[in-house]
Amino acid sequence: MVHSPCRDAHLQFTAQIEHSEAFARQAPAEYRRRVVLLTLLGYAYPLLVLGGLFALTAALFGLFTLFNEASFLASLFSKLIIAPLVLSVVVARAMWIRLDAPDGLRLKRRDAEELFAFVDEVRKRCGNPRIHRIYIAADLNAAVSQSPRLGLLGWYRNDLILGLPLLQALSRNEVAAVIAHELGHLTGAHGKTGAWIYRTRQVMANIQQATGRSKSLGSWFLRKFYNWYGDFFTAFSFPLARDQEYEADCFATHVTSSAHTVQALARSRIAAEFLNEAFWPEVEKSVANCKQPTEQLYERMGEHLTDVEDWPGAAKSLRRALTQPTDYTDTHPSLSDRAAAIGMTVDVPAKPSERAVALLPCGGAQIAAVFSREWYLAHGPQWEESHSELVEQRQKLDELDEAATEGRLSEEAAYRRATLADLLLDPSAALTRTRQALRWHDTGAELLLLEGKLLLSLGQASGLESLDRAMALDPDATMVACELAIHHLYGEGDGKGAEKYLRLRRDHELLLAEDYDDRTWIFPSDQLSAPSYDPLGIDDLVSVLSKYRKKGLRCAWLVRKTTRHRGWDPAHFLICDIGPGSRLLHDIDDLQEEINSDLFAHPGVVAMVCDFQHDWLSDMARRVSSAQVYPQAPADDEVPIHRTRAT
Repeated sequence: MVHSPCRDAHLQFTAQIEHSEAFARQAPAEYRRRVVLLTLLGYAYPLLVLGGLFALTAALFGLFTLFNEASFLASLFSKLIIAPLVLSVVVARAMWIRLDAPDGLRLKRRDAEELFAFVDEVRKRCGNPRIHRIYIAADLNAAVSQSPRLGLLGWYRNDLILGLPLLQALSRNEVAAVIAHELGHLTGAHGKTGAWIYRTRQVMANIQQATGRSKSLGSWFLRKFYNWYGDFFTAFSFPLARDQEYEADCFATHVTSSAHTVQALARSRIAAEFLNEAFWPEVEKSVANCKQPTEQLYERMGEHLTDVEDWPGAAKSLRRALTQPTDYTDTHPSLSDRAAAIGMTVDVPAKPSERAVALLPCGGAQIAAVFSREWYLAHGPQWEESHSELVEQRQKLDELDEAATEGRLSEEAAYRRATLADLLLDPSAALTRTRQALRWHDTGAELLLLEGKLLLSLGQASGLESLDRAMALDPDATMVACELAIHHLYGEGDGKGAEKYLRLRRDHELLLAEDYDDRTWIFPSDQLSAPSYDPLGIDDLVSVLSKYRKKGLRCAWLVRKTTRHRGWDPAHFLICDIGPGSRLLHDIDDLQEEINSDLFAHPGVVAMVCDFQHDWLSDMARRVSSAQVYPQAPADDEVPIHRTRAT
C-alpha cells in the first residue's frame, strides 16, 4: 500500500540536517565515523541480500541431500532450491546498474589538443587525478561525473563536463579554478575517505534513480531499501558535503589563486542570471516576430557572454547573490560565505583579455554550430505554430486596445488585455494596461500580482504593496508573490526585507504540504461525504474501472473528504476493493499506481486500493450514502422485470 507522504517532509529533512550539523560540531570524529558506517551500509546491503539467498540455497540443498532417501521430501526440496537460485540471479543483475552517458559532445584528444593539454596541466597541479573522458555540454555548468563500470562493485570512470557557455564567459584562469574545484572532490581536498564519501553521495543518488525506474523483481529488493536509505544518507551526510565544498574551494585557491577562484564564482553567477533574466526571455519574445527560430543561437549566446560584465544587470545580479543566505536547498554555500571562507571580497570582475573558449578548435565555433543545430531541430517544429498563435494574440490585443478607447471593458476582457500585453509588449506598456484594468475592476488578485511583477521589473519598490494586496485577496497567490518579492529584495541587497517574504513562503509551503497530505491520503479520523462530482465524470470513472475487473476489482466508492485547507477545491477519493485473493496475487502499490495513471483525466481524484492492513477504508466508504460507483446500482426507473409462470 502506498503510504501517505510524510507530513511536512521538507521540515523533517531540514530538521535531520540541523541535527546532523549539531552532532558534527559536538563530536566531529564520531560524526565522520557514523557517516563512514552509513556509507558502508549502502554498499553492503545488496551483498547481504545475495548472501542470504545463497545461504538459503545451501540450506535447501543440505535438506535435499539429508532426505535423499525420502522421495517425496527430496522432490520437494529440489524444487524449492530453484526459487532462491533464480532470485539470486535476478538480484545480481539488478546490482549491475548502467548509467546514461553525460549529456554533451564527447571530445577526443586529437579533436581539441589545446584543451586536453590545459586540463592535463590543471590535473598535474591537482595531483594527477584520472580523467577518462571530456564532454562539452550545452548548459552553463561544470562537473566531474563518476559512473561505476561494474555497478555497485565500482571501478569508476571519471568524466569531466564543461559547459560551452561557461567557457564562453570565463577566462582560462577562472576555468582552471572551476576544474580544480571539481577535481578537489576526487583527490587531496577531502582525503581518500572524504573523496569516497563524496562519490558515494553521487552513486547512491544514481542508484536510487535507476532502481526507481526499474520494475524487475530483483530491483524490488534494492528499490525498497534505497528509497529509505538514499534520503536518510543525503540528510545525514549533508553537513560533511557542505564542508567538502569549502574544502574544494580552498583546494582551488592553492591550485590557482584566491582571486581567480572568487572571480570564477562571481562571473559564472552573473552569466547564469544574464541567461535566465535577459537572453532566454529575449529568445522567447522573438517568437512573435520571427516565423523560424535562429539557426545560430549558441553563436549569439557566445557574443553576449564575452561581454557579460557590461550587462546592465551585472551589479544587481551580484548583489542578489551576495545577499542570498546559505540554505538547505543545495550543498553549495552562498557566494558571500564562500568568498568569506577564502578571505576575499566580491566585485563585478574586469573583462579578461581572453576567454577560455579559445581553448577549443576555432574558438568553439564548430561545437556552437552543433548545439545550435540541435536546438533548432528540437524547437523548429513548434516554433511556427507558436508564432501563429502569438500573431493571433497580437491581433486580439489590438482589438481589445481599440475597444478600450471606446469605453470600459468587462472584467474578463480587461484581464486578458493586461496578460496579453505582459506577454507581447514591454513592461511599461503592459503596466499601463494593467493599471487601467485595476481602475475598472479593483478586485482581482491576478491583476494585482501582475502589477506587482511589472513594477518590480521596472525597479519600482511600490510593486511590493501590490503583491501584499494580491496575497491578502487570494492566498493561492502567495508562492508567486513571495518569489517575486524575494528576487527583487535580494537584488537591492535588502536581506532583512526579504526575511518577511521568506517566512510567508515557508508558512505557505507548510500549508500546501498539509493540504497535499489531505488530498493524497485518508486517515481513520477523516470526515467523508457523498461526492460532488459530475455524473458524466462518474460514468468515465466507471469505464476506467471496468478493465480492472479481471484483476479482481469487486467494488469501488467515490467519496469526498473534508480538508483542513482550501475547502473550495473538493478532494475526491476512489476507494477500490479487490478482494483477499487478488491482494495476494497483485502488488498493491503497482496496481494503485496503474489505476491513478489511468485517471489522468480526473486530476481531482486519487485512487486508493485496500489491502489487508487497510480494510477500514472500505468500511468508511460503505457508510457514505450514494458513494458506490462500481458496480453501478440500477437507477430508480430501471425496475427489474419478474416473469411468472401461468398456472
